[in-house]
Amino acid sequence: DDFFIDGTADSLNILSISSKLFSQNVNVDTQYFYKYPSIRQLCEFLSSKEYLNNTTKKEFVEPIKNTIPENLTESMLNFTYKNVLLTGVTGFFGAHILYQLLQNTECKVYCLVREKYNKTSLDRLIRKLNYYFGNDFYPKYQDRIIVITGELSYDNFGLSANDYDKLQKTIDCIINTAAITKHYGSSNVFYKENIKTVQNLIAFCKNTNIVLNQISTTTVSGNF
Repeated sequence: DDFFIDGTADSLNILSISSKLFSQNVNVDTQYFYKYPSIRQLCEFLSSKEYLNNTTKKEFVEPIKNTIPENLTESMLNFTYKNVLLTGVTGFFGAHILYQLLQNTECKVYCLVREKYNKTSLDRLIRKLNYYFGNDFYPKYQDRIIVITGELSYDNFGLSANDYDKLQKTIDCIINTAAITKHYGSSNVFYKENIKTVQNLIAFCKNTNIVLNQISTTTVSGNF
């Protein structure tokens, strides 16, 4: 039985199990539960030579350090937001960027939101905005919030060719905050949500004048 599907475990459960195993001198990294998601698979791995002989050090990726390009001009840095495509708007970070855009600019904000939990895209967004900013926020700015039902990881964001083309001709700026920020999980899910989505956004901007602002967070800790 799968820990997560059949056992309905989550990351907190796995941390609890991992700590109990550690107290019995069995050191199991959290990621192993996702890679070997059943008791049988995990036991076979813990008994394998790969695990028993694993003495290699963990590798850490060094961040790429960039400086501001010398060819940037003032006109490139100062432009007016008109039609912004904002992703990840149902998350903490995205919702607060939406708040700042609506408060401090005159732009229209196109919010690409997937349908989920039997809720429409609009229902999901309104519920999130009500939670963070009160019930009066959405009605005040609804003329400048355009909700698009789609999926970033799909070709054309899951839109028809006509709607995709129309959106591409409308948007002048993208702010991408959509990502999974969990520290453990399935590599396939991380690839779909954190890599494929960015590839699709780059394709959307390619050969256009659309500015792509890519935001990558290790994690977000609320108001703290």
